[in-house]
Amino acid sequence: YELARESVTAEFANAIDTAHQSFIDRNCTSFDKQSDENMNPCIEAWISSPGGYGPGEINAFINSHKTDVKDWITENQMGEGWSNKVGFIATKADASFTLRFNDIAKDIRVVTIYFIRSYGEKWKDSRAKFTISRVQEKEGGGTSAFVVSEDVISGIHDDVTHTHSPTLDQSMVLSETILKGESIEMKVDLVSGSHFKIMGMMLCEK
Repeated sequence: YELARESVTAEFANAIDTAHQSFIDRNCTSFDKQSDENMNPCIEAWISSPGGYGPGEINAFINSHKTDVKDWITENQMGEGWSNKVGFIATKADASFTLRFNDIAKDIRVVTIYFIRSYGEKWKDSRAKFTISRVQEKEGGGTSAFVVSEDVISGIHDDVTHTHSPTLDQSMVLSETILKGESIEMKVDLVSGSHFKIMGMMLCEK
């Protein structure tokens, strides 16, 4: 996990810098307890990379918000190279998990996912569907969920000649703003392949 910059290729170092820069550009630093909460546009924000979240923090985040987890784990291996850096990974076909964020502290309009796009047999057909929903209490008890965004992200390069595993980001603009005090749910389903790795996520006003 604590991989020195000099031990990584320039291409991989650039991938780290790009992912971190996009994270910084959004001014979303909820993991920094010294940041001004009123200036932070996000209710949640983390990214796994040198200087970012480690396995313990990822597990704590998932455990705090999960309602269901099937065949996803926090992976912390470097044995097979850069594609095995710390992240939350699907380990079997049809893996899924659901997170819920209740009584949110800010309006949410954009959800951003940081993920690995890799190569090779392990990542063959890797695709995950992300579904974001507004969750509301129903009269008489229970809840209802209304989908406000859905996207499928590929975890493998289209070009078979690619032999690197950058951390990329993809933003989902919600069809409706989830308002402060409401609840938001994220469901992730592995729709093809047997692996997909999430490197971070942000839930933000903009």
